[in-house]
Amino acid sequence: MSAVRILFLLSFLVPLLPPLAAAEGLVDRLGVVRLEPPSGALDPVRRKQRLKRGNSVKVILRYELQNSERAKLEVALLADRGVRYRSVPGMIYVMRGSGTVELRTGVRCRKRSPDEIRLRRLRFRMWAVNEELYETAVLTEGELAVDFRVRCPRRGGPAPAPLPGPGRDLPDLVITELTGPATARPGEAIGPWLRLEIANRGRGPALGRDGYLAHVDLVLSSDRRVEGLPATASDRFHEDVLLPGGRLQLRDDLRPGARVRLRGEGRLPRRIRPGRYYLCAAVDSTDRVRERREDDNVACMPLRVVDTRPVPPPPPPLREDCVRFDPDWLEVERIGGRWKLVELLPGGRRHLLLDFDGSRREAELTRRILRHYGVDRLCFVGRPDPSLTYVLRGSRPPEGRFVDEDCVRFDPDALRVRRVGGRWKLVEPLAGGGEHWLLDFGFREDEARTALRIVRRYRFRRLCFVGRPDPGFVYLRR
Repeated sequence: MSAVRILFLLSFLVPLLPPLAAAEGLVDRLGVVRLEPPSGALDPVRRKQRLKRGNSVKVILRYELQNSERAKLEVALLADRGVRYRSVPGMIYVMRGSGTVELRTGVRCRKRSPDEIRLRRLRFRMWAVNEELYETAVLTEGELAVDFRVRCPRRGGPAPAPLPGPGRDLPDLVITELTGPATARPGEAIGPWLRLEIANRGRGPALGRDGYLAHVDLVLSSDRRVEGLPATASDRFHEDVLLPGGRLQLRDDLRPGARVRLRGEGRLPRRIRPGRYYLCAAVDSTDRVRERREDDNVACMPLRVVDTRPVPPPPPPLREDCVRFDPDWLEVERIGGRWKLVELLPGGRRHLLLDFDGSRREAELTRRILRHYGVDRLCFVGRPDPSLTYVLRGSRPPEGRFVDEDCVRFDPDALRVRRVGGRWKLVEPLAGGGEHWLLDFGFREDEARTALRIVRRYRFRRLCFVGRPDPGFVYLRR
């Protein structure tokens, strides 16, 4: 299929790909903008070879990330089920926001791959990752129909005969039984509880060489599909990871109809999040045995990973320190040589709210802002000398916009409490690296963490100032 036809199909298909994840009104989107395939068939990606023009497809993605602080974008070319090949995905890590990225993806030929591999689908995914770049969840994914070809040249000698049809005398290794624990902890050795039964359902014998018949990989996956065999072991979970110590050797030859039982080995990765997974066993993972069927070598069972660490106690209930006032009775007065914002009370009394020292302009502007939003509660974090002030209208935060308002926008979900230079601060990580310091709480860590809980409770998104530098009044709004 030519590049022109592919671009024509993309113009219709990409708008039809809906996002699969959304939280609290925020949407994550990922779509293919353009493909740039090379002319003719693709060359296979050889070992230790980089993806480049000629052996890969260039994919331009447009993303919008809102539900996670950072994510991994991944693209991969896929062939029909049962075809022997290895996908070489392209991936990149991005921060919260939106933009366009370029990735390349190709495939690697494997032993007994056909002379020509037809790639039918392009899969693209957006994974949420934590600070250690550990994949936690699929935020959105999609597939695109393509039609590329990859040539797989043979290494010396004539090409092997094609897979025989029904009636030929070839073995067929399958896993007929897989049992193990229902739950396990990160890093726990589960081998003593694993039992496997492997049978030869083909019409020919499975004969080993060099002292053993085949390998059996014990793999941990988030679904019942296992791709990219033989698997790679790691102490950090990734899709279709080989359990450390989980590669077994099947030593017995198997005649047609024969069965053999094995005891499992290995342990779970130490860096894995609690949740639901699948423990899978793949026989002949290294392609030592020529079989009648190559698509029935995997069996899976559910496994729940539990966390036995002590659960931290819940935070204490949030207690707010607020005073009520009537915004219609606010006035600016000079008392003792200082400009103050007061509430007029019956009987000529005055309720002192805010002190602006010698700035009458800041006091008048604050009175106009409070009346504009109709707020009736002035709240403090820490008194006397509060480290943060905020206003509410009943039990709701102020919304909208005041003319000539001086505000800084931030993401409440991205805020963190950090100690910088011996002082506790409320900071926001930036997409390009670095941090944005919002508020300084000095040596008062408890007030910094209380302020973060208040910001997230009311979903404040803007920090506003009346007068800068050294503002006379600071408040928060949506």
